[in-house]
Amino acid sequence: MKKQFYAAVLFTVAFTVSGFAQIFPPLRQGDPGVSVGYASRYWDGCKASCSFLRKSATLIGASKNCDINNNEIPVVDSETDNNACQMRHGGAPFAYTCWDMAPFADPSNPALAYAFAATPGIVGDQCGKCFQLQFVGQRGDGFDPIATHAALNNKTLIVMASNIGHDVVANQFDLLVPGGGVGQFDSFSGQLGINKSQLGNDWGGFLRDCEGELNWGINKTVEDFQVCLRDKCRGVFSDPKHKLLLDGCIFYADWMMAANNPRVLWKALDECPAVLVDRFMEGSGGNNPVPGVGYTSPPRRTILTVQANRGDGNMTNFSNGATATYTVNTPVAGTYAMTFGIAAGMEIRFSVTVNGHNVGTVFLPNGTGDWSTVRPIPLDAEVNLNAGNNTITLNFQSASLGMTYFRLVNEPEPVSVRHGTARTARTATPNVTLKSGVRGFTAVLPANHGYTSYRLLDLRGRELTRGRVGEGMTDLQFNNIRNGVVLLRLDGKNTSTVLRASTVQ
Repeated sequence: MKKQFYAAVLFTVAFTVSGFAQIFPPLRQGDPGVSVGYASRYWDGCKASCSFLRKSATLIGASKNCDINNNEIPVVDSETDNNACQMRHGGAPFAYTCWDMAPFADPSNPALAYAFAATPGIVGDQCGKCFQLQFVGQRGDGFDPIATHAALNNKTLIVMASNIGHDVVANQFDLLVPGGGVGQFDSFSGQLGINKSQLGNDWGGFLRDCEGELNWGINKTVEDFQVCLRDKCRGVFSDPKHKLLLDGCIFYADWMMAANNPRVLWKALDECPAVLVDRFMEGSGGNNPVPGVGYTSPPRRTILTVQANRGDGNMTNFSNGATATYTVNTPVAGTYAMTFGIAAGMEIRFSVTVNGHNVGTVFLPNGTGDWSTVRPIPLDAEVNLNAGNNTITLNFQSASLGMTYFRLVNEPEPVSVRHGTARTARTATPNVTLKSGVRGFTAVLPANHGYTSYRLLDLRGRELTRGRVGEGMTDLQFNNIRNGVVLLRLDGKNTSTVLRASTVQ
């Protein structure tokens, strides 16, 4: 069955936040989009479901993961190759949850906090999506509430999905909390070098043990539960190198008032706070940023994805001379890179018009695509978009096309490139011309350019290749590049610059 085109713009990170301060209006039961659920907790230490390369197809990419010492390591695309909970080894260090993904309070608002969570596996891929949870002073798992639940009333927790849980049910958010219980799996005790029993009950962790020790709250105060939970946190995470884990565990005693499985009103958010995006993304570091007052989110690129088709079956066909027009609302004016997701079995060619101006042509040669694989095809030139509505028109000159999306990416200055522990910022762009080719590109350098070396990086800052630049060299050719968009870093004695290069895949 043919699909019809429609435009639905999804915003991932639509603004930059200085510090944590954001306003989340109170939720009311019965309002559109508001549901009732509850918040449980876990920390099994495993490589999260969202920490696989295939998750990079989501709007903000794959979640990071760390080695046994909490140093970030590259993500891989296998369920078993380096997942510490699978106990198999594919040549890379075992991958664990990074410790800075523990929950933390907003330093400017005592009633607001942030966390990561596992969401139900049955609802599909939620990776990178955010939700507002508002506590209502009740317990959500069918047991009677106690004073701890009332003490949590009206606080707000913003969570980002970083994992799926096949034992997590609809309307449940399984918060990532150190000492919250290892659940079905456990690599956490091995990472810490302790016996699993020291982490408390598998289902509920330290707080579940405190409930039993305190006779389920009969004639007990909120402080009784807080003291019990703090003592257990300090008993396991006392090593200074475990400070992030200790802080995340104490958070549950102090901010969440040691409330077991509290009931919430919840609503999906259109935008994620930058502070959660920064901690989620691969390349953001293992134990940086450290939670606390004074943290300021760095500039983060704005990514907009326009959905063209949805579902299975045949995709939209375009005959010669056909057009497809989209209205795209961009939150930030600027220069955007544009990439199209295309499935095609023959030659494809269409020009792109933005706000009445032709900005380039997308060309996919015959034989380089098929209907079973969606390929990212970048537009050679970057485009200027206004803040607010922009009209983007595709004008088809040849063949038929199946398209699932096109993406617009705006990278604020300066561009920050991470490779290992090094970070470099782009200086003023020299007169370097980039010419795209099939699986490659050519960088044309000006005379007397002053460069002595180059490095080619992917968009996560991982090095693809490097080499020397001769004094009289003017053309640098790069071939057989698998990535649709890469970063070219040019270095000299007194100059350094980073350029975005596109290839035709």
